[in-house]
Amino acid sequence: MPSQVVAAQTTGDSNNEEVTIVDAAIKRYEAFLENKKGSDNYTERGSQTMNLTQKTREVANKGFTLEHKEIQASWWDIYDSQQQKQVTDEERMRSEYYAMIDEIMVERLKHPGCMIDAEALASQDSQKAFD
Repeated sequence: MPSQVVAAQTTGDSNNEEVTIVDAAIKRYEAFLENKKGSDNYTERGSQTMNLTQKTREVANKGFTLEHKEIQASWWDIYDSQQQKQVTDEERMRSEYYAMIDEIMVERLKHPGCMIDAEALASQDSQKAFD
């Protein structure tokens, strides 16, 4: 709640108006606090609404460890990475779709009889044509 600071001992009329406004606001707030004490089982103490889960000894934090990581990037590495084409969501989804089709076709082609024997059908049709 933002506070207001007003000098109480002033001689100007505008400051006296500010003092009366602030005093009225303070009195309203004090009246609110008095009325609040009896309602909603108001108690003036701290409360914790959620019990924290207790950690077992095995998962308790054993502290922080210090690790050193190093990386080296040259100017041409940075330039090459900036020149790479950024893949859009549409292109990524399209490539995933085609990869899924390829996987399905590879699995289907592993089983015998999955393809139509076109030569056998053509020879049967040609035999019927000559008959």
